[in-house]
Amino acid sequence: MNDIQEQLRQPYSNKVWSGLLPMLLPGRIELFQQPVEFPLTAESQREIATGFRQFGRAVIPDGQGGEKILAVFEVDVTSTVNLLRNRVALRQLVARCIDEVSAHAVLAFFVQRGKHPYRLTYATRESVLNTETLAIETRETATRRYTYVLGPGETRRTAALRLAGLASKRESATLKEITDAFSVDLLNKEFFDTYKSHYQKFCAHLIEGEAPASIFGLKLRSLDEKARDKALKPVRDFVKKLLGRLVFLHFLQKKGWLGCPADATNWKNGDPNFLRQLFDTAPAAEQRRFHSRRLVPLFFDTLNRERKGDLFAITGTRVPYLNGGLFERDFEGVEKIDFPPELFADVLEFFGHYNFTIDENDPDDHEIGIDPEMLGHIFENLLEDNKDKGAYYTPKAVVQYMCQQTLILALAGHFPGDAEARAGIETLIRLKEPIDPQKDTWLSRHATRLEKILDDLNICDPAIGSGAFPIGLLQEIFWTKLTLHPALKRAQTKRAIIQHSIHGVDLDAGAVEIARLRFWLALIVDETEPLPLPNLDYQIMQGNSLLESFERLDLSKISQPARVGVTLLGSDQGEMGFTATQVEITSTPGEREDLAALQEKYFLLHDPESKAQLRKRIDRAVLRAIDAELEDRRGVLVDALKNWERDLARKKKLTRNYEPSPKELKARDRMQAEIDGLAVKKEKLHALLEDPLAARPFFLWHLWFKHIISAPPHGRGGFDIVIGNPPYVRADNPDIAEQRQAILASGNYETLWERWDLFIPFIEHGHRLLRPGGVEAMIVSDAYCHSKYAMKSQEWFLQNAIVRRLDFLGKLQIFDAGVKNMIFFYERGDGARNFPERRLHTERFGNVSDLPTEQQSGATYRLFFPEQGEKQGFEIKTIPIGELCYVSFGCRPNSDERVARGLFVVADLLSDKKDAKHPKPYIEAKDMERWIFHQSRWLEWNTERSPALLARPTFVELYEVPEKIVAADVSGAENRAAYDTQGVFHSHTLISFVPWHYLAGVRNKSIKKSAVYVDEKTSRDAAHQREEMEKNSRQFSVRFLLAVMNSQVSRQFLRKNRRSNVHLYPDDWKKLPIADVPSDQQAPIEAITKLTISIATFFSHHPHARSARDELLISFLEALIDALVAQLYYPDQFRAKRLDAAKLVSEANLPTPEKISTAEEMDAVRAAVEDAYDIKHPLRAVVYDFGSMELAAMEAGK
Repeated sequence: MNDIQEQLRQPYSNKVWSGLLPMLLPGRIELFQQPVEFPLTAESQREIATGFRQFGRAVIPDGQGGEKILAVFEVDVTSTVNLLRNRVALRQLVARCIDEVSAHAVLAFFVQRGKHPYRLTYATRESVLNTETLAIETRETATRRYTYVLGPGETRRTAALRLAGLASKRESATLKEITDAFSVDLLNKEFFDTYKSHYQKFCAHLIEGEAPASIFGLKLRSLDEKARDKALKPVRDFVKKLLGRLVFLHFLQKKGWLGCPADATNWKNGDPNFLRQLFDTAPAAEQRRFHSRRLVPLFFDTLNRERKGDLFAITGTRVPYLNGGLFERDFEGVEKIDFPPELFADVLEFFGHYNFTIDENDPDDHEIGIDPEMLGHIFENLLEDNKDKGAYYTPKAVVQYMCQQTLILALAGHFPGDAEARAGIETLIRLKEPIDPQKDTWLSRHATRLEKILDDLNICDPAIGSGAFPIGLLQEIFWTKLTLHPALKRAQTKRAIIQHSIHGVDLDAGAVEIARLRFWLALIVDETEPLPLPNLDYQIMQGNSLLESFERLDLSKISQPARVGVTLLGSDQGEMGFTATQVEITSTPGEREDLAALQEKYFLLHDPESKAQLRKRIDRAVLRAIDAELEDRRGVLVDALKNWERDLARKKKLTRNYEPSPKELKARDRMQAEIDGLAVKKEKLHALLEDPLAARPFFLWHLWFKHIISAPPHGRGGFDIVIGNPPYVRADNPDIAEQRQAILASGNYETLWERWDLFIPFIEHGHRLLRPGGVEAMIVSDAYCHSKYAMKSQEWFLQNAIVRRLDFLGKLQIFDAGVKNMIFFYERGDGARNFPERRLHTERFGNVSDLPTEQQSGATYRLFFPEQGEKQGFEIKTIPIGELCYVSFGCRPNSDERVARGLFVVADLLSDKKDAKHPKPYIEAKDMERWIFHQSRWLEWNTERSPALLARPTFVELYEVPEKIVAADVSGAENRAAYDTQGVFHSHTLISFVPWHYLAGVRNKSIKKSAVYVDEKTSRDAAHQREEMEKNSRQFSVRFLLAVMNSQVSRQFLRKNRRSNVHLYPDDWKKLPIADVPSDQQAPIEAITKLTISIATFFSHHPHARSARDELLISFLEALIDALVAQLYYPDQFRAKRLDAAKLVSEANLPTPEKISTAEEMDAVRAAVEDAYDIKHPLRAVVYDFGSMELAAMEAGK
C-alpha cells in the first residue's frame, strides 16, 4: 500500500500509470503502442479539453462466462477549467465512450499539464434486465462518475487502500470489485461508523465526570435511566456541535484558508493540516487542555470576531472571520470543558485520513471523499431518537428527482397549457445544456423571464432536518440560472438565492444548526476568498411547524390588528325569547415593526455589536406583537364577561329570583380562568422567546414569514414550493401524545382521521402554505397509500388540489429502516379536469412503469393504490363478510395512556394458570396457525384494572360466543384464520369475526359504528341494518366462512385490495366477498374444513405423532379447499375444464369427525386421506388440474 500511496503523491505520469494499471486491474490488460485519438467535435468539448485519447483497455471476466471491457482514457483539460469543480461537460466526455460494446466502463485521467492535482475518474453504465420478462430493456442507468483527486498536496490514503485492495483480488475481481473500489457509499458508511465511535467517547468522558452538574447545571439524582438519558441531551448536543465545528474547519482547510502567512494579502497557501498542527505543536500541558486553551480561542475569539490583519494569536497566522453564528459562544462556562488529549489526537488522526471535498456531490458524479452531505448523513443517523421521531436520511438520487420535478412544475405553472414550454423547461432542468442565444428556441426566447421567475421563487421545508431538500433546490436553481446566464457571479448568485428563496423550520435545534452549516459550506465552495458568512437565523428557524398556537392560544393573527366577532356569552336568550347578538371588537395595537425589512438587514450584518442590537430590536418587536395579541384576547374576554353580567341583570329583571344555570356559570368561570391564565401564558411565552436556546413548541408562520404568506399586496400569498420528508410517527407513540392533542385542539386541520400518523398534518399544512399555483412535494410512508387513516387526506386533496404525480416506491427499500415509501406532487388549484400521473418504481429508484389513471373529478382514494383497483371478476353473487360478521380487533391489554399511563403492561395481566383473578382464556397472533390456535395463558378480568383501564375498550360478547373466527392482522404469504369454540379472548394482534346473529340484542357504541337496529338513531347516512344482517348470517356455516378466508381466492383478493403491505386491517377483511350460495353448496367445503381442523387439533395435542407425510396430507386438504372455493367463485371456468371438485368430495365420503381423540382414530382418518391422495384417485387429479389453472387468468375470464 505504501508504494501505491507514494505513486499517488506524485504529479501525473502516463508512464507511471502504464506500469501501475497491470498491477491493479483484473483481467487481461492491453496498453496501446499508439494511443487512439478521439475528436472533440462540439464547441462545448473544445472549451474544456485540448486532447482526448484512449491508451489502453482491460478485458475483465464478468463471472458468468462472459467479458466486460474497461477502456482507459487520458484527457488534456484546458487551463481555464476548474478541474476540481467541473461537472456537466467532463461527465459528457466520459459518457459518450460507454456503448456497452467497445466499452462497458471507463477509467479516465483528467490532467492539466504543468498543474496539480489531477482526477482519476471511473464511470459505468449498464442496461436493465426485466426480471419478469427476462428481456434486456432499452432503459439504462445514468452514467455514474466516481473520482479520486490525486497528486501533490492531496489526501491519498483512501485511494491507496482501495486500489491496494483491488490489486489483492485481481485474479478473481470483476467490474463490481472495481466499482466498490471507487464507491462513495462504502466510504461514507466507513466514515460515519468511525465518527460515531469518536462521538461516543467524547460523550462518555463528559457524562462520567462532573460536567453535567457543574457546567451544564443538570440535576440527575433520583432520575431513572430513561429520564437521566433524556436529561443528558444538552451534553450530547454540545459534543455533536463540537465535532461538527471540527468537520466544518476541515472543509475550510481544503480551501486553504486556515493558517495563511501573516504577511500575505490574499487567502492562499494556508496550512492543509492546520488543526492537526494546532494540536501537535501544543505543549503537553496545553494538549491536556486543548479545548479550553486552543479551540475556545480559535472558535469564539478568532473565527467569530473581526481582528486586525485576521491574525490568530496562538499561531501568528491568518484565520478568517466567518460570522454567521456557527462559532458564537455556546454558554457561560464552556471554557471550563476539556477532554483527554488522546481523544483529540485520535479524532484528528481519523479526519486526516480522508479527502474533504468542498462540493455537494451530484448523484451521478461523485468525488471520492467526505462532502458536505456527510454532515446531513451524520445528523439523520446520530441525532436523538431519530427513528422514534420518524426522521430518515433521504438518499441523494431521491432528493434530486424531487427537487427537479417540483422546479419543473413550478416553472411550467407560469406557462399554463403550453406544451412547448413544458418540454423546454424539462430539458433545461434535467440536462442544463448550454443555450445558444443565436438559435430561435423556446428557451432562448424565454431565458430572461425564466431567470426572473427563479429569482422570485420562495421555497420552504417545514421539517428541514439536515437541509437535504433546500440544499438540493439551491443547487438546481443555481445551476439553472448559470445555464440561462453563464456570466453570473457564482458566489453572489448563491447568496441571493439563499437570502430570498430558502426557508425552513425544524423542531430540533440541532437539525437547524446542521442545515445552516450546509448552506454556509455551499457558499464557501464558490468563494475565491473568505467573506463573512450571512446570518441564517431568520431563514432556517427552530419551531414546531404544525402549531401556531401556545396552550390553545391562537398566535396566527399577531402580525395584524385583531378583529373578533364575539357572541354574548352566558345567555340563554333562545329559551327566553331573545335573539343572540354578536358584537365586533376591533383592537388596534401600537405600531408594529416591519419584520421582513429587519430580517433582510440582519441577513447581511457581520458586526457583532450591530447584530446583537438588531436581534434585540427584532425580539422586542416580536414580544410587543405577542403582548398585543394577549391584550386583545384579554379585552375580548373582559368585554364578554361584562356582557355576561349585563345579560344576567336583564334576565333577573325579567324573571323574579332568576339564578344562572350551571351551564352559564361554567361559561363565566371558563372566561375568568382564561383571563387569569393569560398572565401565566405571557410569562411562559416571554421566557421561550427571550431564551435563544429554548425549544419553542410552536412556529409563528404569519409573523416570521408574513411577507410571503400574506395575501397580495402585503405578501405573495404563500410559498412557490413546499418540499420535504416529514416525520413518520405512529399515533400510539406516547412521546407525541401532547402534541397530537394540541394539533387537534388548534382546529386548523381537516384531514385528521382515525389513528393518523404525524405526516398527515404535515401534508395538509404544507399545502396551506402554498400560493395559488404553488407545488408541494413530499416523500412519506407508503402507509399513505393503504392505511384507513389516510383516506380523508386523499379525498381532501382530490377535491382541493391538483394531484400532479404519484410515485409508488413500495417495492423498493429507500431508507435503511423497514418503512416503505411513496412520493406525491400536489399543486394548489382546481384539479377536476386533471389526469394524475401514476408511476411504479421497481428494482431500483427511477426504473418506472406508468400505471393507468383517470380524471381527477371521478377519482376516489383508490387512485393512491399502486395496484389496479379493487378487482373481483367473480362469476357469482357475493356478500361482503362484514355484512355477515362483526369484525373487530381484540383488546389492547396494557394500561390506557390517557388515564393510567405506565400502570401495567400485558405481562402483568397474564397467568399460566386459570384462577379467580385470571378466568379468561387468552391468545395472541404468535399462538395461532392456520385453522387452529394454541391457548395456554389466562387473562385477568373483572378487577380494578381489567377491563376498566385497558388501552382499547372491548366487550365480552366479542369473545364469548358459541363459535367465531380469529385471524392474524399480519399480511403474509398465507392468510392465518382459525376456528374458535372456546370463547377465547385475544389481543389487538388478532381480529374477531363474530356472526351477527350471535350478537343479537347486544348494543354498544362499537357495534353501532358498523350497524344499527331500526330503532337506533345514527348520524350516518347509510348505516347497515342489523336485523337484515343477523338474518343473512344464519345462512352461512362458520367453518365455510373460515375456508373462504384461508383460501387462495381470499389471498389474491386481499393482496390486491388491502391498504397496507404489512397489516390486514378489519376494514380490509370486511370487503372480502363471500359466495352467496345455499347450505348444500357450502357442505363439501365445510366437510373438508372440519376434517382439516380435527387433524390439525390432534397434532397440536400430540406433536410427536406428526410426520412429514402428515404435513403433505394436510397440504393436500388445503389445496382441495382452494379448489372447492375457487369452483364456487368461478363455476364457468371449472365447467370449461370439466372439473367438479364439489361432486367428487361428496362421492369420496371422507370422514368428518368433530374430534380425533386417540391414535387409533387418527390412523383411520389418515388412511382415508391417504386413499384420496393416491395418484389414481379423482380428488388427487382435480387438485392437480386446479393447480395448473392460474387464478389471475380465471379472474380475467380466460
